[in-house]
Amino acid sequence: MPYTNPDTLLAEIDELEGAIRLFEAGELDFGILKARRVPFGVYEQRTPGTHMTRIRCTAGTVTPTQFAALADLADRYGSPFLHLTTRQDIQIHDISIGQIPSLLRDLAGIGLSSRGGGGNTVRNILGSPEAGHDPDEAFDIGPWVDSLTDRLIREKDSWNLPRKFKISFASSDKDTALAGFNDLGFFPVLGPDNEPGFELWVAGGLGGKPRTAILLREWVPASQAHLVVTAIKKFFDANGNRRNKRQARLRFLRDRFGDDGLLEKLNQAIEEEKTKRFEPLAPKARLAPPQWTGSVSKAASGYDLWFSRNVEIHPKTETALVRVPVLLGDVETSVARALGNGLKTFGTDVIRLGLRQDLVLVGIPAGRLPDLHALLASLDLAKTSGGVEDVVACTGADTCKLGMCFPKGATRELVEAAKQAELPDNAFQGLRVHLSGCPNSCSQHMMADLGFFGAARRQGARMYPAYRVVVGGVLGRGKARLARDIGQVAAKHLPVFVTKVVAEWRGSGVADFGTWIDGPGEERVKSIAAPFESIPEWDVDNSFYFDWGSTEAFSPTRGGAECSAGLFDLIEIDRQATEKALAELDQNGPSESLAKTLAFHACRTLLVARGIEPSTPSGVYDGFLLGFVDEGLVPENFRDLVQSARDGKPLLDRMTEIVQIAKAVEVLYQGMDDSLRFSNDAVKAAQASVSAQITEKDLRHNPCPLNFVKAKIALEDLPTGAVLRLLLDDGEPIRNVPGSLTTEGHTVIRRDRDPAGHWVLEVKKG
Repeated sequence: MPYTNPDTLLAEIDELEGAIRLFEAGELDFGILKARRVPFGVYEQRTPGTHMTRIRCTAGTVTPTQFAALADLADRYGSPFLHLTTRQDIQIHDISIGQIPSLLRDLAGIGLSSRGGGGNTVRNILGSPEAGHDPDEAFDIGPWVDSLTDRLIREKDSWNLPRKFKISFASSDKDTALAGFNDLGFFPVLGPDNEPGFELWVAGGLGGKPRTAILLREWVPASQAHLVVTAIKKFFDANGNRRNKRQARLRFLRDRFGDDGLLEKLNQAIEEEKTKRFEPLAPKARLAPPQWTGSVSKAASGYDLWFSRNVEIHPKTETALVRVPVLLGDVETSVARALGNGLKTFGTDVIRLGLRQDLVLVGIPAGRLPDLHALLASLDLAKTSGGVEDVVACTGADTCKLGMCFPKGATRELVEAAKQAELPDNAFQGLRVHLSGCPNSCSQHMMADLGFFGAARRQGARMYPAYRVVVGGVLGRGKARLARDIGQVAAKHLPVFVTKVVAEWRGSGVADFGTWIDGPGEERVKSIAAPFESIPEWDVDNSFYFDWGSTEAFSPTRGGAECSAGLFDLIEIDRQATEKALAELDQNGPSESLAKTLAFHACRTLLVARGIEPSTPSGVYDGFLLGFVDEGLVPENFRDLVQSARDGKPLLDRMTEIVQIAKAVEVLYQGMDDSLRFSNDAVKAAQASVSAQITEKDLRHNPCPLNFVKAKIALEDLPTGAVLRLLLDDGEPIRNVPGSLTTEGHTVIRRDRDPAGHWVLEVKKG
């Protein structure tokens, strides 16, 4: 198996199920559930009540048995297809929330998991699908990626980072794993005595404000790969911007520290980690392919063309690597099941998920290629590479809550447009065309030769779907380059626009698209795009206001982002609830239910910043006592109130204290840094916001029992929970007054002797 699930997985699924059942019973906020399910790779789709689960497949590796079993699970729980992603995951769509726990347990039963499929977690580690079968590789990265995954998915801090954390391993300088565009990118390099190691690149990314990675170290021993990942992960955890999810990725620390400054700090973090006890990483063995001694079958019709386009024979092993294009990455479950079952005789380690929503079959004995072709042809999977099936498109507005456009519909139409334009069936050979439904780079458009991302445009009073056009992305070790924006086209024009660009390039006689673009091609693409930017008025032709595959006029309305669900989302839920309760208090006055609501949300607001995630109301109050009162972040005065709330006692008469807690928590929040840590000034301010509410009365020179009577009268004028500070003489006053007030039901919370000789007594009204 490429990875083994941690022993804690089933217990974590149980916890998620508990949250789901509370949500179904109306006892848990939607946002709280979202923060629990998203790190499990469970996303709500555009249709309310439907969910997608993203399944981790390390370096795209999945066994034939697992692939067939996933088809069974999709049929049982969700969509009639498996979706292959650009990050080597498999998605099952259209699942109801109540079915999620059962699905996750079934995934665990076949050795797979969706843990880390979303949220602010260590995501699925990418690896070149050719790994182990790449003639240019220094060594096989696959066993190292498997071993690293095994460790990272067992570490608690892998699931609660400032933002997603993406790692990629290329098999060679070609960088078919996009290592030059990830948070951490590894290129295999042999060191002294041919020791396996990696060149390490950091702080890249293709999402908002994309950047190529920068070189951190020219060589790291492969045995230290886990050490360097741990060091950088810890640095990111401590310094990443948890407040602003749009500035939270590792690459944004380049703005804060500068490129050289960030590299210096990361190198320091690595050296510090080396001083600790650290177990070297060792490659995890993969199962050897079965020996084949059979006879070669007769090749069927179409075999020779398929062989020339889709098959690469390794010069040393004489085994084959076979590329299987999959239009839009969707494999019908009946096809997936038959493919998985049919590939079992080829070995356990033969399937790789590509980064182009395709399949790559590896280690195939050359003599069995006719058998493989026959299997693929029977499932309509023997299409030759170089056609429109090679185009990459995210799900867009079909299912994604962030999607604006429908790139899947545009791609299907591109199939027809290519036929109408009479493009040759290999017209897209060597060309990377990527379509995203929004500026987020799920289809990786910023590293494409020809890329698109969805946009909303206006014609008069109406909106219409459009795409920005980017060109010239470059892959390669030390050569990574982002595509550049050169214009836009209306969504309805996109299929024809692409065919015209491809025809222009093919007609130029320049074999490489990138070379053509860097020469005369960019201006030619701009000129082709110019007339496709404008559209007719609605009254002339309203079809331009409907996206491909949509039956409704275009609207840029999108749902809330799910992929960043985490700590900050939880904090905002409770801050908004607290603000709403305070507004209701001002408008309608106090009530018992309002007091309990305000106390609950005020106490829960910042618990996650202290690593406390209770699942019950009593746990919220115990967590606040532990993380805030005991630690001195808020005054000790609050202890009795919080204990009363935990024990279900009436709170109406203690509304003043509850408001004070809410204000103290807000002061802490405002003084919290980007890593959700509280500064000393914030703690002092929180203390001061409450201590100002203490009433002081000087009873020195008042004999007993007059001092007690005056203290009692002063307390009667204060609300329950308020604090009265008394100044008392030594002797009988300090011996008698505390006991008398305790007998009256009040609580002594401070009893200190002042250097001047008198006593300071603080009493909380009971």
